[in-house]
Amino acid sequence: MTNFEDPKVELSNYLSFVKLVHVFAGIFIWEYVSTLYFEWEVVTGRRPYRWTLLVYSGTRLLALVNAAMNLALFNTTSPMNCELYIKFQLFFAYSALAAGSSLMLLRIIAIWDRNVYVAVSVVAVWLMNLGLLIDSIVAVKAIYVPGTGCIITNTTESKKYIAATFSTDLFLLIMMLAGLLRTRQKAGSFTIWRVLYTQGLVWLVVATVGELPPLILIQLNLNDPWNLMFQVPGLMIMAICSTRMYRDLFNLSPKLTTSSDNHRSKVSIVRFGGKSHVATAGDSTTVVPMNPLEVTVRVDREGFEVQEASDGFGKPRRLDYESEVSFREGASGKKDDERVGREIV
Repeated sequence: MTNFEDPKVELSNYLSFVKLVHVFAGIFIWEYVSTLYFEWEVVTGRRPYRWTLLVYSGTRLLALVNAAMNLALFNTTSPMNCELYIKFQLFFAYSALAAGSSLMLLRIIAIWDRNVYVAVSVVAVWLMNLGLLIDSIVAVKAIYVPGTGCIITNTTESKKYIAATFSTDLFLLIMMLAGLLRTRQKAGSFTIWRVLYTQGLVWLVVATVGELPPLILIQLNLNDPWNLMFQVPGLMIMAICSTRMYRDLFNLSPKLTTSSDNHRSKVSIVRFGGKSHVATAGDSTTVVPMNPLEVTVRVDREGFEVQEASDGFGKPRRLDYESEVSFREGASGKKDDERVGREIV
C-alpha cells in the first residue's frame, strides 16, 4: 500500500501536480486567444455592447492572470515571498470563480422574471460564498522550499471553502432548473428556453467534474499535493464553461430580439383538428397550410396590436375568438423568449 506521507511519494505527487497545472494553464490560454475575436468584435462595433460583457470579460481576464501566475510560480528558481504571491494568485483565481458564478446568477434572476424573493436568496448565497473565499485568501500560509519552490502548508484549511463553492453552484443550478421547469411549456416550445435547459444540465455535469474531485480528495487528505491536485483544473473548467455558455446565448440573442421597438410582422394561423396554430417567419416547424389566415401586427415593448387580417388571397377577414387566443399565446411566448434573452446577456 502506498504511503502518501513518504517524502519521495510527496515529491512525485508534487511534480505531477505541477505538470497538471501547466497543462490546464496552456488549455485556458489557448481558449482565451482562440476566442478573443468575440471581445474584438464588440470593441469594433460589429457586436452590440451590453453591460454583462464586463462580467464575461472579467471572468476570462481574471482566470488568464491566474494561469500566468501559476506558470510563473512553478518556473521560478529564486527565493520569494511565497505567502504574499499566493494570496494574490488566489485573489485572481477566486475572483474568476465568483464572476463565473455571477453569470449563472443573472440567468436565474431573468428566468424567474426578477422575482424579489428569488433574487435576494441567490444574491445572499453568492455573497456568503464570496465572503468565505475572501477569508480563505487571508488564511492561506505558504513557505519557500529551496529546490522545490513555494509550498502551501495548510492545504486542509481550504476544505470548507471548496465545499461552500460546490454547494453554492449546486444551489444556483437547482434554482435555474426550477425556474425553467416552472415554465416547462416555454422550455419545450421556444429556442432560448431549450438552450437554457440544456445548458443547465451541462452545468450540472461540469460542476460535478470540476468541483467534486477536489472536494473528495481534500476530505481524504492523502497529502498536500493531492489536496491541491484538481483545484486549478476545476477553476479552469468552470471558467471555460461559464464563458462559452454566455457566448452561445449572446450569439443566439440577436435572432430572438427585434432591431427596433416598433415594427410590423406577419404570421400565419392554420387550423388542425379544430385548433389554431401560429407559424411565424422564424418558426422551425413546417406546416401544411389549410385555410391559412395571414395577420399583420405591430409589435412594441408593451405588447402587440392586430392591424389587419386576410385569408391569404387578399380577401379581408376577421379573427374569430379561437384564432385570436391562439395568436396571442404564440406572440406572448415569443416576446417572453426575447425578454429573457435580453436580460441574461
